[in-house]
Amino acid sequence: MQQAFAGMAFHNCQRCVVITNSRFTASAVALAGRVGCVLVHEHNFDQFVLGELPLA
Repeated sequence: MQQAFAGMAFHNCQRCVVITNSRFTASAVALAGRVGCVLVHEHNFDQFVLGELPLA
């Protein structure tokens, strides 16, 4: 999460996304919420692939 956010800032991107085929820890979810990082996990991966997951 920290590396994705740092990379977003360094490359002047508008959004960062972290993808896993499992679950995120509670601290990762909390950090993502604070820095605006989108989490893609086992429960919303299909939405992400189909373009139905809001990234903004």
